[in-house]
Order: sequence, then structure tokens, then C-alpha cells
Amino acid sequence: MTLNIPLFQINNDIIFILGFEICHVMLLFKLCLSIVVGKLIGRERKKHYKPGGSRTFSIVCLGATLIPILSLHMVEEGYTFDFIRLFAYGLVSLGFATSGLVRTYKDKVQGLTTAGMIWICSIIGFFIGMGYYSTALIATVLAYAILESKYKKVIKRRRKSNVKKTKNTVSGQVK
Repeated sequence: MTLNIPLFQINNDIIFILGFEICHVMLLFKLCLSIVVGKLIGRERKKHYKPGGSRTFSIVCLGATLIPILSLHMVEEGYTFDFIRLFAYGLVSLGFATSGLVRTYKDKVQGLTTAGMIWICSIIGFFIGMGYYSTALIATVLAYAILESKYKKVIKRRRKSNVKKTKNTVSGQVK
């Protein structure tokens, strides 16, 4: 007697491996999208040697995506509860976690942008979990553009100041 169980099968939006139900295709899509969004934002932070990196932001976005997925699943199962509280407690816990990033050093406050980006990343994760993909992608592009815009201005200022201070090697005068 031989068993004809396919190794991998997608049937009615459900992924089966060896005949066992693994997950829904849309659930997998939401989770993968949240990881990609988190990696994109975290890569920018890591590129400029700021606290937090692609793994941190991916985990935050993934966790934030799981909150609405859990609340929608519980509503489908028939539970009656105020699911908005899951979002509120998620944001409160992120506020507690990001408070460790903000510090003062030599009369300057550091870590505010990274803490704010973790907060934004969690809200983007909420949007992904609820299925608002276009809003999440637009917010990701805007957040990334805001982060990159500062460094382009700093690089331009540094280039201008370096050009003004170059010496003429023949006469020894500063241009």
C-alpha cells in the first residue's frame, strides 16, 4: 500500500506540507512583508552606525504584525473582547522598551530617532497585520526617505567645507 501524499501543496489558500496544515498563504505573506519592511528600515540605521539594526527592526515589525493577526483570529473564533487593548498594550510595551535607547551625552539627547523609528515600525506592522498593505508601504517609503534626507544634507555640507579648505599645492594659498 502506497500513500500518495504530496510533499507541498496549496489548497484553498492553505499551505500543506506532508498533508499537515501549516498556515494560510496570506498569513505567510504578512509575516514576510513585515520582516522585509523591518529589514529595510533597520538597514538604514545600521548603515549610519546608529543603535538598532535590521534584526531589531524586523523583530519589532514582526511582533507588531502578530498583534492584529491574533486579534482578528480571536474575533473569528468567537471571542468577545476589546481588541483595541492589544494595540494599546503593544504600544505601551514598546514605549517601555525604547526608553532605554534615549540618553543624554555631553548635553545632547541621543537615540530619539531610533526610538521613534521603532515606534513607526511597530505601527507599520499593525497596518500589515490588518491588511492595509499600501498604507504600510507608503509609510515605509516616507520613513526611509526622512531618515536618508538628513544624511544627504550632512554629506553635502561636509563636501562644501572640504572644498573650501583645499590648498593650492603650487602657491600654498588656501582657496
